[in-house]
Amino acid sequence: MRGTLATVHSVYTSGSRPGYGVVDESGEGKETSVRMAVVCWTAPVACDVSRRRRYVRQCREQICTRRRVGSTRSDGRAGNLARTQVVGARHMMTLNEESSRDGMQQEDCNRHEYKVLVLGGTGRVGASTARKLAALVARKNREHPGMGATKVTLLVAGRNQDRGARVVEELCRDSDPLLVEPRFVSIDYTNTSALVELLEQVDLVIHTAGPFQQRLERCEVLRAAVQARTRYYIDVCDDLSHSLLAKQMHDTVAAAGVRAVVSTGIYPGVSNLMAIDAARLLDHGPAEAVQFSYFTSGTGGAGATILASTFLLLSEDALTYKNGKEQYVYPASQVETVDFAGQTGRRSVYVLNLPEVFSIREKLNLKDCRAKFGTEPEIWNWLLRATPRIVPRKYLRNTSFIRALSELSLPAVRFTDAIFGARTSMRVDANGRAGGDGTAQRASIFYEHDNLEECVGTATAAFAWHMLATGDNLRTGVWWPEEAFDEDTSREAMLADAVYDAAMYRSSF
Repeated sequence: MRGTLATVHSVYTSGSRPGYGVVDESGEGKETSVRMAVVCWTAPVACDVSRRRRYVRQCREQICTRRRVGSTRSDGRAGNLARTQVVGARHMMTLNEESSRDGMQQEDCNRHEYKVLVLGGTGRVGASTARKLAALVARKNREHPGMGATKVTLLVAGRNQDRGARVVEELCRDSDPLLVEPRFVSIDYTNTSALVELLEQVDLVIHTAGPFQQRLERCEVLRAAVQARTRYYIDVCDDLSHSLLAKQMHDTVAAAGVRAVVSTGIYPGVSNLMAIDAARLLDHGPAEAVQFSYFTSGTGGAGATILASTFLLLSEDALTYKNGKEQYVYPASQVETVDFAGQTGRRSVYVLNLPEVFSIREKLNLKDCRAKFGTEPEIWNWLLRATPRIVPRKYLRNTSFIRALSELSLPAVRFTDAIFGARTSMRVDANGRAGGDGTAQRASIFYEHDNLEECVGTATAAFAWHMLATGDNLRTGVWWPEEAFDEDTSREAMLADAVYDAAMYRSSF
């Protein structure tokens, strides 16, 4: 169904329950520590209870065998990913024929299957995205019974096989094998030919392998997706230069039939959609100014990559807009105190160079726009503000130096994370003037979550799910989040899933 994800097995209705077995790599019917999904479906809803029970018993007694077959993508091209097939399928056919002979009307079971690649899936953000996507698939299947099933083959891709094995084992333990089939894929995404070969086998790639700042090779994953003609692409890029280069590839991406959304995640990403909603709250007049304010305790529990991204941002003058004119200001300057409400309260923040400033200004035709960030304890704010004044920019732009600095700083940051937590807060303000008397007005939207790593995963998983749900309704090309989810209904649905586990999400006007 175009524009809709069918979301639960019809066999779940009328009290029926699925039965499934577990096999190891040799094909023997026994339990293993890493579970491989084997689908032994129950009989259709139309069958009576005794017939369903007999079918389940037959499936469980069946010695399941596995054979590798080439998968087929939605565009008809053959892939190399293996799928598990179960001998019990012929029992389903037998029961279907028997039910038909009995004149029983059967429900149409629309089964939707997708292959999703999480690049950088062994990192904190990537692993969180994989976990949250698996949970979202299960929740959507529960929330919309009777519309068929959505199954996701979830490929966790990275270089570290030990980490990959742990992530997959956790996903196997916490996921329904009927809905999510996790696998680990070892890959160096700088190997273009290997990456293209892998992308040819998937429907969606989620690029979480940051940091995105100061890369020698930019947009290499998007270029590979174009070469492979991967249907969907999203990333969590928080670098303005990288995302602008991706936008310049719009025509090339569109010609390849790829639908790409850049700078998804929590901020940027969810914050972009919050800005659109805040502007919509203003009465009788367009928004003239938007300010993004962000706060994260320490690293937010997200590790060295987030720390490296912050250091790299300190090497760049921050893009702002004032009275309709583009201005670049010194990084970590223009300090002010912002009330984030909730448990975060009032915090000091300062400007950073972030892509949502450019994209939202273009979308809403704003006069003023800027993004500010702050952290705790306050000593970290002092150090971050001092860094671009003490450390020469040539070092701050050196990714090797920044990685070493991040690893050196990480133990101290981890110590403060344990004390102060990993809370993340956002406040997005839209300012304008009411029609007629020109009275100043402001609309604000507040967000708070207990952990940055978790909320980035939740937000990115929501973007991934709704990319699949949008289907061909999303035009080919490269889009900002606010362009991809421009309609009120799609944006509201997207935000509902992106802030699903937030501690606070509210607006004021």
